[in-house]
Amino acid sequence: MSTPAPSFVDIPGRLKQAIDHFKEFEWQLLCNLRVACPGIIQSFDAVAQTVKVQLALRENILQNLVPTPIAVPPLINVPILLLGGNGFTVCPPIAAGDECLVIFADMCIDGWWQAGGVQNQLDRRRHDLSDGFALVGVRSQPRKLVNYSTTALQIRSDDGHTVIELGTNEITMTPDNGTTQFKITPGEIDLTAVTVKINGKSYALHEHTGVTTGGGISGPVAP
Repeated sequence: MSTPAPSFVDIPGRLKQAIDHFKEFEWQLLCNLRVACPGIIQSFDAVAQTVKVQLALRENILQNLVPTPIAVPPLINVPILLLGGNGFTVCPPIAAGDECLVIFADMCIDGWWQAGGVQNQLDRRRHDLSDGFALVGVRSQPRKLVNYSTTALQIRSDDGHTVIELGTNEITMTPDNGTTQFKITPGEIDLTAVTVKINGKSYALHEHTGVTTGGGISGPVAP
């Protein structure tokens, strides 16, 4: 004797199943949508101002129904983002191993990249791996800067030994040897160093030749 069909419809169960299918479909769509991802620079082209970047996060890909971390192939010819405007630009010495953030454009950037100005899209794609920009300077915790200043603007080496600092009413420059310091304040230039030279002549412990007593003017600085 066959089992009779159930006399009710499991609406909550069917709704949950439909919602689960929708969520999976949504997830698959989002997997193809690129927005931003940290990366590690592999090489830098200083002429084209582009980098080759390895994304720092692996994709989880199903292999034989097992989620497996797979590295995304390196991105090539990625334009770098530099701070600049009105004819001036800050240009850091980018090198392999530097960390960055790759931001993916809404549309194909090829036409704009080749010709500048306002261009048509050369390909029909959105948030694609081919349309990234590398923002150099993003840092993971192992590469964070030490002694980060909270009171002044700095251009500095990562180790903090070479610093150009713009503070309130003061500009300080500290070279790597740590013994020479330049400070510029309104109306004053203060140089602290073992030797200070102007036009090749030492002014730290200088002497004058042809000294004249009284109201006369002494001779030039001795070399």
